[in-house]
Amino acid sequence: MLAIGGFIAAGLNGVVGTGSLVSFPVLLAAGYSPVVANVTNTIVLCPGYLGNCIGFRHAIDKADRASYLTYATSGIGGLVGALALVSLPEGVFTHVVPFLIVSGAVLMYFQPKLNARLNIGSGDPLKRSHLASLGLATFGTGVYAGYFGAGASVLFMAIAGIFLTGNLHRMAAFRSLLTLLSNLVAAVVFVLVSHIAWVAVAVMAPATVLGGWVGSRVALKVPIGLLRWLVVAFSFAVAVALFLGI
Repeated sequence: MLAIGGFIAAGLNGVVGTGSLVSFPVLLAAGYSPVVANVTNTIVLCPGYLGNCIGFRHAIDKADRASYLTYATSGIGGLVGALALVSLPEGVFTHVVPFLIVSGAVLMYFQPKLNARLNIGSGDPLKRSHLASLGLATFGTGVYAGYFGAGASVLFMAIAGIFLTGNLHRMAAFRSLLTLLSNLVAAVVFVLVSHIAWVAVAVMAPATVLGGWVGSRVALKVPIGLLRWLVVAFSFAVAVALFLGI
């Protein structure tokens, strides 16, 4: 069950970025407490995000100043979120999770119009004000990714769609890279200070590598319009599930 759940979760992350909605419940079903399942899930999915990035490697353009900014801010955000998880009372941040997911879905739906309004996506460099907004957005999403994570890659996808140039496949590749960075930093914190279900990690992690690569290859073959609708639909599904406490 754990291996299949890890494979499916990583595959979903490669296509629409909602894999935690599978892997986290699977860990709960295996008998782990919510906190242990949460930190274990972060570690389990890191190899899957690496598999996503490998599969998407040809879709990522040469890094520019916006890329370097997002790498730094998402990683720092992941560190802050992980430290918050191990130091704050359980459940403080999860109350706002559904609202964040819905916001990400709305941003993804209106992404083309927002791009046109902000004159983003034409290949021109981002203005300094846009860079500041991009940094804040990726930092905030990184905090969320480090603290809880379910749906964080959807928010990264929406941010990429608004602020970065390129088609939706490149944005999906960028989303995978940002999610990997924020989760990897959080995973290091959890390894050092939190209890982790290492048996589950040993079973699920190898499956996520294969699932992540398969998911990224599938995403590259999905029409852009369909992929956008899949992102929006899965985002609302995540939000509804969290609202209902599923």
